Amino acid sequence: MFFPPVIHIIHLPSGANWIKSILITVQDFLISAEFILIEQRYVMYVILFQPIEIEGTKL
Repeated sequence: MFFPPVIHIIHLPSGANWIKSILITVQDFLISAEFILIEQRYVMYVILFQPIEIEGTKL
């Protein structure tokens, strides 16, 4: 079944290990991701083929 791409805006805690972990976890589902710094917080724009869960958090 085809799932239309969904754009998620995820607010990340400032920790490189956490960011690396989530990227490794979702890489099979990832179409594109961009990290920018807004008001001292990392924001990742992610487009996924389908909803997934990471550590109990539905994306």
